Amino acid sequence: GASKSVTLYNTNRLNTPEKLYVPAGIKVTFTLTVKATNDTLTLSYKVIGTTCTHTSHGTDGKCTSCGVAVKHIGKQAFLQKYSLMYVTIPEGIESIEKQAFHGCSLMTYVSFPTTLRTIGDSAFNTNNLVDVGWAEGLESIGSKAFYNCDICYATLPTTLRTIADSGFENAGFVEVTFGPNVETVGEKGFAAKTIEAITY
Repeated sequence: GASKSVTLYNTNRLNTPEKLYVPAGIKVTFTLTVKATNDTLTLSYKVIGTTCTHTSHGTDGKCTSCGVAVKHIGKQAFLQKYSLMYVTIPEGIESIEKQAFHGCSLMTYVSFPTTLRTIGDSAFNTNNLVDVGWAEGLESIGSKAFYNCDICYATLPTTLRTIADSGFENAGFVEVTFGPNVETVGEKGFAAKTIEAITY
């Protein structure tokens, strides 16, 4: 749907309304907690990292104050968000930073846009990912980015150049294919007992 501002109550300051900017295309499931004290309704949430600090954004994803579009999902943006299951990262996002989705233990699917260039260290560490929608454009995958996931088969983008140490360690791979532009595969990049074939 369209981008929108949503008024929420910060769990650290229950009586202070704040706005959380949600970029178009990102599908998020929030954990809802109801507190009986003073009839307070609390929403638990993590703010997506942005390239500016303003809270007012237009339907095109750009800040109405500085004109900057959301390009990054910040460090630990959805750290241990157990309610997340399926995530679609929208076009325009260029990087997913360190531990952005680390420990989202129920996440089974994520798809990436063609604008994505980098996936940071431990970005999807210890998730239950079984399926990934890869897209051309991705250039680097950080250390332990997909450590301990459950991905069985993957054809990685031909644009991929670097896979850091332990990038896919214990990822459950049976078969993986990557293109001719890969220059570096770090130590334990694909270390796993289950892997049967690596093709490039």
